[in-house]
Amino acid sequence: MALITQKPKGTQDVVPAESYRWQAVEHIAAQTAQQFGFREIRIPTFEDTKLFVRSVGDTTDVVQKEMYTVSAKGGTYFTLRPEGTAGTLRAVIENGLIAEGLPQKVYYFVSCFRHEKPEAGRFREHHQFGCELIGSALPTADAELVSMAGKLLGSLGIQNVELNINSIGCPECRAAYQKALRDFLRANLENLCPTCQSRFDKNPMRILDCKTE
Repeated sequence: MALITQKPKGTQDVVPAESYRWQAVEHIAAQTAQQFGFREIRIPTFEDTKLFVRSVGDTTDVVQKEMYTVSAKGGTYFTLRPEGTAGTLRAVIENGLIAEGLPQKVYYFVSCFRHEKPEAGRFREHHQFGCELIGSALPTADAELVSMAGKLLGSLGIQNVELNINSIGCPECRAAYQKALRDFLRANLENLCPTCQSRFDKNPMRILDCKTE
């Protein structure tokens, strides 16, 4: 039988001989999330482009270089979701789940799409399991998510895991850091790539994400 076409670059097929592995992982992930009081939510594969520009940030590589966006009639633009958080928050708010009480705890399995250079183990269509704990500013909320992640990894038999916690600081100290970073970069601004030059005023910390030498 002649092959009409092949799968797009950066995607993968999961054949029956492998799909049972996916099912096992998904079952354990869902079971773990439910033990911590999370409920499943399902969201659309594409959203209004403005959702991701606003939530992910217009200075990120995701928004500037990696999103799959199409135009529709009337000048509307839709984007295949590059991650799961923005659409989940939109769905929680739009469907009035906040009125049920806070915090809201939801989990999801989604396919995400990013137009980036495919590498070993890295695809333009990737699959994400995520949990969102919405409406709590308590540090115990973060601790609960970390604890759940640890339990999930243990249930999957993954060992020798190291946890690293970082922070971009509070609004006050972050502003001081951004000023110091601009002062450091200003002398070599002309040597930075055009993307980084555009980030210099808007969000200089994104320059640290640059993959251009």
